[in-house]
Amino acid sequence: MKKTFFKKLFTASIAAITALSVFRGVPTFADDNSAITKANGENNAVVKINKTLNIAEGITTPTATFTFKFTEKTGQSSNGAPYQTGVAIPDRNVEYNK
Repeated sequence: MKKTFFKKLFTASIAAITALSVFRGVPTFADDNSAITKANGENNAVVKINKTLNIAEGITTPTATFTFKFTEKTGQSSNGAPYQTGVAIPDRNVEYNK
């Protein structure tokens, strides 16, 4: 009887230590549904756009200027937070010459 008592005590203590090591407290998470969670604290993104113009041999590019305009997207994210307003990006002009 003494052996089974110590065996049960040892098993219970191992189970208690395991449970305490796994559940060391109540885990806290950021509220994924909070508007502030998604709308604040994000880093500014850097976007680079490269355009490769592939043309057949013997064809020349026209003399032209292309203007790229960037506008902010309006609306809300999937959790209802409004999109952040960023820095205004000026129009970019690309010139092609013969």
